[in-house]
Amino acid sequence: MRYFHDKDHNRWTLELNLGAAKRVYDALGVDLLNPAFVCDNGQTVSARLCYDDLLLGRVVLEMVAPQAEAVRVSRDELEANFDAKTLCDAEAAFFDEWRDFFTQRGKTWASKAVELDYADKERGEKAALEKVQTLEAERLGATSSDSPDGPESPISAT
Repeated sequence: MRYFHDKDHNRWTLELNLGAAKRVYDALGVDLLNPAFVCDNGQTVSARLCYDDLLLGRVVLEMVAPQAEAVRVSRDELEANFDAKTLCDAEAAFFDEWRDFFTQRGKTWASKAVELDYADKERGEKAALEKVQTLEAERLGATSSDSPDGPESPISAT
């Protein structure tokens, strides 16, 4: 069982069990019990959840929906409380819970597959950031030699 908080500081519990997996499957067609299943876009469920923030958010919302109903938080309120930090925290909680579920089931291959996909995602994000930083440094280097006062920020330019 994992926890995260939304922007209004509500605490939500993520617990993967058969009921949660069935709710997610019925609502979204995502089989959380088979991370190697190939989706219609050619990615595995595990890889797709690593890169598709909207799908991941919808999965998490389905998992916590009964809790929200119990405390009379509407679906609209729940969705509105999922800001960037909440989604980041929910993502970490979800992937930890998902890996633990497979470990407890004795399906180490599934746990490892989820772990590898998540590690690939983190490496890809790091490489993308480094590329953006390199391009920005090159742009700033070219701009600073063109202007005696240095580069002008595109944000402050009038």
